[in-house]
Amino acid sequence: GLAVAVLLAAKAARLPLAAGAILLSPWVDLTDTTSESWTTNLPFDYLNPDIAQYFAEVVAGSRQMNDPLLSPLYGDLEGLPPLHIEVGECEVLLDQVQNFAAAARAAGVVVEEVVAQDMVHVFPLFTFAVNRRESPNIEPLLAFERIGRFAQRTAPGWPMMVQRCRSAATLS
Repeated sequence: GLAVAVLLAAKAARLPLAAGAILLSPWVDLTDTTSESWTTNLPFDYLNPDIAQYFAEVVAGSRQMNDPLLSPLYGDLEGLPPLHIEVGECEVLLDQVQNFAAAARAAGVVVEEVVAQDMVHVFPLFTFAVNRRESPNIEPLLAFERIGRFAQRTAPGWPMMVQRCRSAATLS
């Protein structure tokens, strides 16, 4: 949810927004540790409600957990740039991510939402566990292909910008 919180803060400050955002299993509602996906997916996902509640309290500090800068689900999503969301079918955050995607669409935001079968929280980061020749499920790799296509469509100049940054870094 941090990427969306940054977009909401930038929008509130009338700053230019990013061309788009890529969200991997975004935690968009710190108040939620009891929705149905927390129960049905708890046996499969590694994120447990007690540690999530602890993290939420630490992150929130003295602020309310439904503050849109902590829980973007409660924010004014109108005017946000296109979003690409990757979420696992077997993750505990599934319900809140789907609720967020629906709220963003209702606010007029272009949303690409992928619910990846048999995957858990932040599954694209598990590419190290995929052997392309032996694994029947290469979903983490497919997620990066989808992310790359979204980035190329949303910010066509981004590969050139990355190259310019690399070139500038080598000159200094």
